[in-house]
Amino acid sequence: MDRSTYYGNPNDSYVNTRVNLASATLDHRVGGLSIRNRTLIADYRRSYQNYVPGAVSADQSTVTLTSYNNATDRRNIFNQTDLTYSLTSGGLKHTLLAGAEVGRQLTDNFRNTGFFNNATTSVLVPYGAPTIRPDGRGGVRVAHPDPRLQANLENLFDTAYVINADSNTNISPGSPRAMRVALTARF
Repeated sequence: MDRSTYYGNPNDSYVNTRVNLASATLDHRVGGLSIRNRTLIADYRRSYQNYVPGAVSADQSTVTLTSYNNATDRRNIFNQTDLTYSLTSGGLKHTLLAGAEVGRQLTDNFRNTGFFNNATTSVLVPYGAPTIRPDGRGGVRVAHPDPRLQANLENLFDTAYVINADSNTNISPGSPRAMRVALTARF
């Protein structure tokens, strides 16, 4: 089989990516001490749809095709603080480094199986010509996650907790018990 052979429907195979990203850096110097704080907040959405060749018949006349799509939503927040202190002692220059990084990443992934002519999850196509072009009377339909219902429950036991503490006077308590319900649909 030629390397350039396309399996499936090239008009129905795609990759979509959306990235929203913001970052900020603060630098401050006090004497020999340099303080650098970097924060990155990002929201990534990626979706794609594929056709996958499978088993080839014994006489190499047909190949099985399956299909799927996948959607991934990911949210990140990272914060990094570095302290650099320069000094000279005994005629030698020294650089002391200390730092910390905290982060949080939330990922939601959803995968759907493709259906051919709204009935079956695989189809046999000619081995020598595995590119398919649905004719509009059914064709290939990959189930989409629309509409999608999502429920989130935070702090189930309504327990007091701290999400961050910068010092004895700057303490951020966590949220109380909360529930969110969302219905999402793409148009």
